[in-house]
Amino acid sequence: MADSLNFRNQRLAFRLARYSVLFAFAIGLALSTVQVIGDFRDQGSQLDSTIQKILKASKPPASRSVHTLDHALAQEVVAGLMQYSFVQHAVISDQ
Repeated sequence: MADSLNFRNQRLAFRLARYSVLFAFAIGLALSTVQVIGDFRDQGSQLDSTIQKILKASKPPASRSVHTLDHALAQEVVAGLMQYSFVQHAVISDQ
């Protein structure tokens, strides 16, 4: 009888341990997912902010190159924009 009682307690302990580990794993996975999504959104906001700063800084020389028809300055502005890895194409045009 003592062996039967010991087996039940051991079985219950293993079951509780398994549930605890699975629960901890699920909570960790959920929290990690939330963290990754938050970091992804922050990175997107930072990229948008960086792009706006770059456009703001490059607008005056780009405008000056169009108004003075300075092809060399226009090429310099475009070459500067192309130094950023996320810029794939840049054109200065007169509307």
